[in-house]
Order: sequence, then structure tokens, then C-alpha cells
Amino acid sequence: MKGSLDLERFRRLQTSGTRVKHDIQGLLVAAARHGLEGRLLLKDESATRVIGYRAGRPVMVASNMVAERLGGRLLATSAITVEHAAAIDRVMERDKLQFGSALLKLGIMTRDAFMQALDEHRAWLVQQCVQMESAQVTHDATGAVTGDASGLRVLTAIELGVRSYRQADSRALQTQFQSARFALQPGDLELAQELGCSRALLQP
Repeated sequence: MKGSLDLERFRRLQTSGTRVKHDIQGLLVAAARHGLEGRLLLKDESATRVIGYRAGRPVMVASNMVAERLGGRLLATSAITVEHAAAIDRVMERDKLQFGSALLKLGIMTRDAFMQALDEHRAWLVQQCVQMESAQVTHDATGAVTGDASGLRVLTAIELGVRSYRQADSRALQTQFQSARFALQPGDLELAQELGCSRALLQP
């Protein structure tokens, strides 16, 4: 049924093909459970989003949409101004720096404020993955993945994404999770804790 969470896909970690909404969060968690290496690409008509894993731990998330990049989000939320964005672009080009390094070099934000904004942006972007109505999924095992595993709490982001579902989506998920198909596996709660999620997400 369209919209249901297919637990068999979740268990087997099929990393290619089309996923519909409610499948995607299972795929992201299964990647952690199965120790995935490389990048998962989720593509729909509007965007390509990427979550990178090292030894099953999600360490980076990115999008090809300008509005979904960190700079675009900071600008949209008024954390930086248009003038700031232009100055950052100039420093990036002149000094061959990445966005965050250029922003910090200009003193536009403190390092602590920037790291908080980065964590919030990553979580928000994972939520956009969870909200996709459908996605073509591919696994790039050779793609370079850099980042800190502690910086991307993917289960927490999934939980927040599910909380923002429409009422009909929530009812569909609730019906599925009440069935015996969703019995916990040994280690599921420990995995949830390791990935920064409340234990309540995987409680029956």
C-alpha cells in the first residue's frame, strides 16, 4: 500500500529503487543498523539530497538546492543578511574557503552560534528527506564522506520530521506500528541511543 513502511526493506537494506513516504525513515535507520559505507542519494523531481555514512554512522547531509544549503537557510531565517552573504561569497572565492570558514573569518557569527546553526540545519535537512513523497534511491559506495558522526543525529531528525506529518500520515504510521510486523529486534533501543534519539521512538 502506498505510504506504508515496508519493514522487509528496512531489514534487508535495499539501497536502490523507488521509496515512497514512510519507507524513507526506515531506510535511513537501516543504513545505520547494517553499517553502511558511502552515500545514500535520494532524488525526486525537485532535489537530490545526500546522506553520507561511515561504518553505519551518518556523518553528513547535503542538498543540491541553493535554498536548502546552509547559507540559503541562514539567509531565509535572517541569521545573516544579504550583505553578509555577498561578503562571504567574496571571501570564499578570494581565499578558497568553505562557507563556514569564510563566515567565521568575517566574524559574522561566533563559533558556538555557527555550530548550533549547523546542527539545526542538518536536522532540518534530514527532515526534508523524511517529508519526500517519493524518492529514487541509489547507493554510492565510493563517494567520499567526511564529517563528525556526533554532528548528525539522524534519528532525532527523523522523529521531528514524523511529528510534522499531516494527520492522515500520522494515522497511517500509527496503524502500521500497532501491528506485529514492527516487533523490536535486539539492539534497536541501544542503536537509538547511540544515534541520539529518545528511546520512545522505538518503544512498542
